[in-house]
Amino acid sequence: MQDNIKEVGVAAAYKLYSSAGDKAIDTYTAASVAGKTSPEIILAMETNIVEVLPDARAANQLMHVDRDGHDVVDVAELSVPADKRTALIKVARESGAFYRFLGPMDGEKGCDHFGFRKP
Repeated sequence: MQDNIKEVGVAAAYKLYSSAGDKAIDTYTAASVAGKTSPEIILAMETNIVEVLPDARAANQLMHVDRDGHDVVDVAELSVPADKRTALIKVARESGAFYRFLGPMDGEKGCDHFGFRKP
């Protein structure tokens, strides 16, 4: 999440993440302004997510955090050619390769979210 914020900026991150994620962005911003190091910022964000957002965590809204048996890959919606999106979504939902697939139609903001079990 921190890498994404650095890459796309805070304003774009607010558009990407849910309201629960927005709180972690607020923590990132405050820690950055305070001159914290990258590891300190990550720790502050993780602490915020675990302590302040238990309901979001329990509801699997924070899918990139603390998942021992799973990994997640997000693919920008615009990186998939428009004429291939329907086929991609169909395969992702029906293949059984992913324990979870979410796209913009499921509330993801501008990306397709592929959740899979670690080998």
